[in-house]
Amino acid sequence: MKIAKQKKAKSKSNNTQIGIIGEYSVAAELSKRGFTASLTLKNAEAVDILVVAENTHKLLGIQVKTRTFNKDKWVLNEKNENLYAENLYYVFVKLDKEQNPYEYHIVPSEVVAKIVKEKYDQWIKKTGKKPGKGMRFFKDEYIENKYLNKWSFK
Repeated sequence: MKIAKQKKAKSKSNNTQIGIIGEYSVAAELSKRGFTASLTLKNAEAVDILVVAENTHKLLGIQVKTRTFNKDKWVLNEKNENLYAENLYYVFVKLDKEQNPYEYHIVPSEVVAKIVKEKYDQWIKKTGKKPGKGMRFFKDEYIENKYLNKWSFK
């Protein structure tokens, strides 16, 4: 029983580290592009990074989702179906041991919410399962690299 708990704890720790790597790498990319980026202290429910565009002083919120090269999707949940605003963006980060720089997909939150809801509804219809609070997923193929490295926030 102890071994199972240790493996679970190690897996959670690894996932936390992957998330932290994603957040810091996004903040670094934003800074390189002239934005002021500040990581939140994890008490901001929908925002991992607060961003100010230096030339316009426009305030943006960034939700970072990170996955490793051996995964084919980012994991989301029910709240992501309704989490959108004009100044809120998702940055989906794909970490790759062999690839540097990493892949960044900068997607408006309205687009993410719509896709996540549509794909989950399709899954419910296909499987006949009851709708619930279960996991939702976001995949590269849903956006076909349309938002790859689009740091303009328009």
